[in-house]
Amino acid sequence: NGQLVAFRDDSSTVGTNDNIVIENDGSGDASLKFSLTGATDWFAYVDNSDSDKFKIRRSTSDYLEIDESGNVAFSEISISGSTISDSSALTISSGDDITIDATSDINLDADGGDIRFKDNGTNFVTFNSSTGSTFSGNILGADGSNSSPSFSFSSDTDTGMYREGTNEIGFATGGSRALKLDASLNAVFSGDVFINKSSDGADSSLTINNSASHG
Repeated sequence: NGQLVAFRDDSSTVGTNDNIVIENDGSGDASLKFSLTGATDWFAYVDNSDSDKFKIRRSTSDYLEIDESGNVAFSEISISGSTISDSSALTISSGDDITIDATSDINLDADGGDIRFKDNGTNFVTFNSSTGSTFSGNILGADGSNSSPSFSFSSDTDTGMYREGTNEIGFATGGSRALKLDASLNAVFSGDVFINKSSDGADSSLTINNSASHG
């Protein structure tokens, strides 16, 4: 039922004349224990065996650690039922890579605003529910093939555009090449070419087939 009270009445600052000092002069840790009867203990300590990192531990598991460079690591971050208001912002600043690794979906929801990806302050991809996607640079896709074109449609994945060969573009329909454009500006059609063909096949239409031209 006792209390430990550290009281001072002066102008001392942190690191000069501290109220409580926990020191270990050996190879062990400098630690402070928080205990409630019937509950799991918590600890705040400096880990002598791990580059003198400051850590917060529950039982035998570390939940937070801060190294001597000021880097902070969490064993788990969970935000539940919390809201960041319009006047607030969450900023993550790092001189190294930032990796998000999830075993399920990663959702970004701007609630009608833009979702932007930037490089050195400049937008290079902007997603908007009304205007669609805007890319400020080149869009580079895989070569693809006639059966699986690189640029196709969610409901028709074997129809679209792909790279036929060096300096060649291919257009596929139903998994087969329909048209090839080459570096010499030639257009090679795999099937018949109909010009101004009416739905009833009237004689006024012009058909160019694989072997001859006629009208």
